[in-house]
Amino acid sequence: MTAPPPPVGYIVVLGSGYVPHPDMPVTAALDSEGLTRIVEGLRLLRQLPAARLVVSGAGLSAQGGTALGYAQLAQALGIPADRIIVLDRPHDTRAEASEVARLTGSMPFVLVTSAYHMPRAVLLSRRSGAQLIAAPTGQRTTVEQRLSWRDFLPGSGGLRDCELALHEYLGLLAIAVGL
Repeated sequence: MTAPPPPVGYIVVLGSGYVPHPDMPVTAALDSEGLTRIVEGLRLLRQLPAARLVVSGAGLSAQGGTALGYAQLAQALGIPADRIIVLDRPHDTRAEASEVARLTGSMPFVLVTSAYHMPRAVLLSRRSGAQLIAAPTGQRTTVEQRLSWRDFLPGSGGLRDCELALHEYLGLLAIAVGL
């Protein structure tokens, strides 16, 4: 059990993947990273009844982006539309950080994103002048203390973890060299 977050005006959930389809519920249209992020954002919002939910992420199609999927899910779970701010223009973490910093100014906010993505999101947000409180989610750990023979077999999960790590390290490198 984690301690409740300090009083803040906003809970910001960064975008992920969203592919809407008319015959599919929003929970199926969001990728697993996005679903984990928005659920954590909604959990925190319940703890902070005065805060507003800021959802971010542009889409690649006319159907809308992650921000719209997040907002749709939040409303379906009972969050009133007037408590949700949709930032549906940012296409990447740098643009999200900039737009969130413009919105929040010097006011602290809770930033929700995947744990592996948090270092880059924090760096870009702080460079944009934001005052954030990190709330990482989707940590890639297990509670199992004993090793199993399966731990030594290659698997597709390991490839996905490598892909995520490489993406984040390249993003941090791009920031370091000024891209």
